[in-house]
Amino acid sequence: MTGGKIILTMFVAAILAAPVVQAKTVHTSAAAPRNDVNQRERQVVQQLQGQKAADLVRERQLATAAQNQLLDENETLIRKNWALSKQNKQAGVALQAALDERDRLTAQILQKDASAQQELAVYERALRGAALSDDPQIAEKLEMLAAREPTLDEIESNEDYIETTAMLARRIQDIQQAAQLRTLVAEPLRRKLENGQVPVGRVIAAFEKAQALDSSDIWSGISLVRLYFYGGEDAKAYDLAQSLLPQVKDDRERMGLYNEMGRALEMSDPAGALDYYRKSLALTEARAQDLPDDLKAQLALSVSYERVADMTRNDDKAALALYQKSQAIREDLVRREPDNAAARRNLSVSYTNIGDLLRTSDPAGALDAYRKSLALKEEVVQRLPGNVQAQSDLSNQYERIANLVKANDPTTARDYLHKAIAISEPLAQSVPDNFEVQRGLTVIYDDLADLEKPDNRPAALGLYRKSLAIRETVAKRLPDNPQAQHDLLAGYWNIAENEPSRDAWARTLAQADRMKTGGHWRTSDDPYYVMMQDAVNGFDTPSGTQP
Repeated sequence: MTGGKIILTMFVAAILAAPVVQAKTVHTSAAAPRNDVNQRERQVVQQLQGQKAADLVRERQLATAAQNQLLDENETLIRKNWALSKQNKQAGVALQAALDERDRLTAQILQKDASAQQELAVYERALRGAALSDDPQIAEKLEMLAAREPTLDEIESNEDYIETTAMLARRIQDIQQAAQLRTLVAEPLRRKLENGQVPVGRVIAAFEKAQALDSSDIWSGISLVRLYFYGGEDAKAYDLAQSLLPQVKDDRERMGLYNEMGRALEMSDPAGALDYYRKSLALTEARAQDLPDDLKAQLALSVSYERVADMTRNDDKAALALYQKSQAIREDLVRREPDNAAARRNLSVSYTNIGDLLRTSDPAGALDAYRKSLALKEEVVQRLPGNVQAQSDLSNQYERIANLVKANDPTTARDYLHKAIAISEPLAQSVPDNFEVQRGLTVIYDDLADLEKPDNRPAALGLYRKSLAIRETVAKRLPDNPQAQHDLLAGYWNIAENEPSRDAWARTLAQADRMKTGGHWRTSDDPYYVMMQDAVNGFDTPSGTQP
């Protein structure tokens, strides 16, 4: 029995069991007739009550019947809904399974497509590498492969075909092995090098091994070129960049190599360096115009402006205009990427370049530019506390400001130099094979020695000797680096000038002779060579500044 039927039964029973309401008796003097009236009233009341109860029961029955019908319909709907829900759930599961399968198949197709593209690219590189071989027979075999599709019998009987395809298979295997070596070993080591966690020699060895397996990866080759620069091996950097040039496939690779080749020639062949930088600038300008929203293209253009300016500082106006163009691009890049530490570092370099150019003509303007650069470099060090380049940049900026203000404010200059030493001494110990860090510390020692010399010559000599010890170590490690050899000459000169003796000047002259023999001598150094000869021959301390 449903809940509605139970309620109806109880309702009817309650009505039938209810006592009959008695009408009030009105007492009159005619008692007998009133008794008859009272009886009739009671009968009428009872009859009306019975009719009312019956009406209520019927109404309740109708309402209950309607309610029961609704309950029955609701139960039917619930059962139908449950069945539909079950069907919908099953349909939903099936639909999701179909969607998952579609996604899986799509991903599989995309992966196969990517693998095919990668395989095709590797095969193309293998062919390009074979085509660049000096062996004329290889070119003939490649032409044979390209002429037509041979039959199976021809393949089995053609030794040249078998030999050539086997050669390409080995080449492909080397390319794949080199890619794994770069991804799993060389690149992780390079990232550790940025924080001074591994020596540069170990990173170079990993990249050289990959390069030996596959010399067709231009950007990996450029990474190795930059590592050679990091270690001060400029000659190796230039030779590798030059060997990569015939393999370039687009202007972006070409301009990257032009920049590195120019960098390698800055000391030994400034005109050649400028020529390469101008070639790169022509390419980067065209690319930046075509890709105004490509941040890397814009950064490359700023670098090209900067490098051409570096090599044209004999024309202050032209160099300043180029530096300002570079600065404007980098300011825009910082606005576009305010959280990019590298963008801020690049902008700081622009301010430093302009400060360097204004040192003589506008010292106040130079100091303002240096301070803008300093603020950015301090910020970059806070963002990248373990980064070797960021710390080296900050130390060098302290040195620049000290060098600029030392004539008028030696106390402030000393403070800046001590800040620089506090950074550079532990940094140089942590990265002993980083040429720029080692060289930067020697410059700081020399600057502080120059300040101490008027009042405290022993302290100055101690600093010059510290500087010389580093330069001797670096020059011994890098016998073919022109800058390292020239720095060593300057170190010997400082000692001979401040503690003169025939032996000291003879050692200085011997270094100059080694530089001439090694091709590292610059014509601008010729007057100093005469001074050194005079000092040795007559033991007269030459006048003038160090080379």
